[in-house]
Amino acid sequence: MGPTASGKSAAALELAKKVSGEIVNADSRQIYKYIPIGSTQPDAAAFKAAPHHLYGFLDPKESYNAEEYSKTARKIILEILARGKSAIVVGGTGFYVQALFDGLSPLPQSDKNTRAQLQKLLEEKGRQFLHDALAQVDPISAKTIPYQNSQRALRALEVYRISGKPISQWRQESKGEKFSVEPKFLGLSWNREELRERIRERTKKILTGILEESRWLKSHGYTLRDPGLSGLGYKHCFQFLEKNITKEKLFDLIYLDTVHYAKRQMTWFKKDPRINWLRAESLRNSIENLFTFNLK
Repeated sequence: MGPTASGKSAAALELAKKVSGEIVNADSRQIYKYIPIGSTQPDAAAFKAAPHHLYGFLDPKESYNAEEYSKTARKIILEILARGKSAIVVGGTGFYVQALFDGLSPLPQSDKNTRAQLQKLLEEKGRQFLHDALAQVDPISAKTIPYQNSQRALRALEVYRISGKPISQWRQESKGEKFSVEPKFLGLSWNREELRERIRERTKKILTGILEESRWLKSHGYTLRDPGLSGLGYKHCFQFLEKNITKEKLFDLIYLDTVHYAKRQMTWFKKDPRINWLRAESLRNSIENLFTFNLK
């Protein structure tokens, strides 16, 4: 685990080679097709070097939630372990990691009509309006769900409308079923300035590619209302393609959004005392630390 641009995928790949491991994604954007650059999925060489699971399998128009992820990832991990291999979960979506290992509280089943009404509200009014509506009925959840994550906000509002009880209250009153597999939690940590520089360099590296992805997506009927495009970068790329911002402004916006996202990730992860943090002077050092850490 760790913030975006901390080198999780590279470290996981090196670790997989070392311990005969298979990698399981825990990033809520890397599950989507057609956005490998913007979501910074591992490249073809990485996929060839070690088995990877739950990457690029879902159309951006489709919704996916932590409960679905948890069920699928648990099944895959048990299959990996049954083959005598090591399962290496890698990603920066803390909510997915929590759902996978700690379980989620039982919640009311989704209601087709309620979800359709909320989806229409999202399409007509936008993410901020949906998040504001959530804040009125469930301020606790609104504080933990970024306004950009419209699918989590939509689900929280759906639960409230169905049951009359905030989703935060549901989670306080009941606990989820923990996974039978007990993991070791490892985190890659950088000081603030080093991480900002890594984010800046990665933004430079992916800018042309994410613009090309955005052009393709736009020409094939995808919009910013699609769940897969709620991640970093696509909103501003669409603004650039519509000639609303300059390329220099595009870079600045993606860079700053990524810095803020990394800060939110660390706020989440620092609450979990199980994570063994590896301070990284460089990516190579952090990988070597992974090998010397007691994984048994």
